[in-house]
Amino acid sequence: MACEYCDDVLGETADICLGDAWLDRYARDYRGTNIIIVRNNNILKLINKYSNDLYLDDLTTDEVYLTQAGGFRHRRNGLKYRLYLKKINELWYPIKRVNLSNDLPEKRKKIYEKRLETIEKSYEFFVSALRKNDFNIFKDNINILIDEYNKLY
Repeated sequence: MACEYCDDVLGETADICLGDAWLDRYARDYRGTNIIIVRNNNILKLINKYSNDLYLDDLTTDEVYLTQAGGFRHRRNGLKYRLYLKKINELWYPIKRVNLSNDLPEKRKKIYEKRLETIEKSYEFFVSALRKNDFNIFKDNINILIDEYNKLY
């Protein structure tokens, strides 16, 4: 699962950012395909120098967004809701660039809540598995939550 309280999707202050290219046209490439966002001219020159050894496509801003749509959804809309939950439960939460919000479809709320529950319970399951020296305790319990999470989709 992705970081629950991060708001950076594309390494906003990094000189270079690489991410999975989750676009249909690249899905059949068994070797995988990445997006590269370069914000440093020296790195760009290096990439251009070896461009004959690489397969490069130019993508539009909209296409780059689509490659990371899940990350944007998780780190923007989901973050607004997770922070909202912290606030209404009077728990500490980090200051972020998004406004707290409860204005999400019920299905998305349930997905985010199940993710939080899974994270929370995973620690309990792990400690229990360690105490009894039986990894199956962790695996069996976490798989129940993962199945419940997957059903929400």
